[in-house]
Amino acid sequence: MENFREKMLEVRPEIAEREAEFPVKIDLAMELGVLRDAANLS
Repeated sequence: MENFREKMLEVRPEIAEREAEFPVKIDLAMELGVLRDAANLS
């Protein structure tokens, strides 16, 4: 079964192109999301 991200990229392939331009920002955003969740700040 495909996950949500794979389905999203099938419908919106330009998202993968944008991700390739900003990998550091995307990684940082993901890490911050985990920290917010851990601190119940979301």
